[in-house]
Amino acid sequence: MRPAEFPERNTARRRAMHMVRGALCAVAMGGTALAQAPSVGSAEANPAILAHLFVNVCFTSQSLTEAQDRLLANRMVPNPETGTYFHPVFDMSMNPAGDICSIVFSGTDVEEDIATFRETLTSIVGIRTGDVELVPVPQTAEVLLRGGVEVQW
Repeated sequence: MRPAEFPERNTARRRAMHMVRGALCAVAMGGTALAQAPSVGSAEANPAILAHLFVNVCFTSQSLTEAQDRLLANRMVPNPETGTYFHPVFDMSMNPAGDICSIVFSGTDVEEDIATFRETLTSIVGIRTGDVELVPVPQTAEVLLRGGVEVQW
């Protein structure tokens, strides 16, 4: 018997094989996509604008899901392995996971960038500048600043 004599069986078997191959391909491609970390941009952002984003995500979000949605709305791309969100244009990232909502960004003048960030936070939410830790990241080739605030998601 040749396969053409049983078209239903042959067709059903071929469909099943295509489905299995498609599923394997989708799993393989999905694994690759998850393993790749998003790339971070290289442009420096204004610390005052970053302070607004920090408040929008870390202070006004009522849940981790809301914080993540706000990051996605600002074109930030998540790394599913770390929970860190990277901006494709600006050299900055944020991580709302855990009990600290944090931001890391590049700067040119550490003291001035810290002052601008803190002054903007104070003007927006009226917090004391000591409530948000903002420090230079040690041992990096570029000037990176890291800020964080405790959250209760």
